[in-house]
Amino acid sequence: MSTKVCDKCGETKGLGEFSKRAASKDGLQYRCKACAGATTKAWDGAHIERTAARKRAWAQGNPNRVNAKNARRRAAKLNRTMPWGCKEEIRAIYSEAQRLQEKTGVPHAVDHILPLQGALVSGLHIPQNLQVLTASENCSKHNNYDPWTGEHTAPCPEVLIELKSNL
Repeated sequence: MSTKVCDKCGETKGLGEFSKRAASKDGLQYRCKACAGATTKAWDGAHIERTAARKRAWAQGNPNRVNAKNARRRAAKLNRTMPWGCKEEIRAIYSEAQRLQEKTGVPHAVDHILPLQGALVSGLHIPQNLQVLTASENCSKHNNYDPWTGEHTAPCPEVLIELKSNL
């Protein structure tokens, strides 16, 4: 058996066109990779819309909590802004994000490379810690930065628990 029929599109395809699935008799998914990818992409788009609608509804129902969160963010930014006059450089970075957004039509954001309110490390609101990313890239980073690996992934929970208990 070197081919298989996709349950979704009905086409006969080579076995390399199917992902592995240990639970099935032949050890392969019942849909080809292309159909599975299309289904996942459609689900992701609908999921993003549902999540955004849920967040908007929560924000409308909890204005005081939204205001408190925004105030904490502004305070963190102010506390981490250096007084030695780099405001013009920072404004230029924000202007560049706006320019790219207008040019491409894709939402852009100014990102802190080291997060302002990270669990293990907090960065500064200075030009050297800022970069322009698409809004989706920026959102995918969250507030995670692992100083040991330099990656924007959450450190293992055991490390966080141990560090917080030592504070």
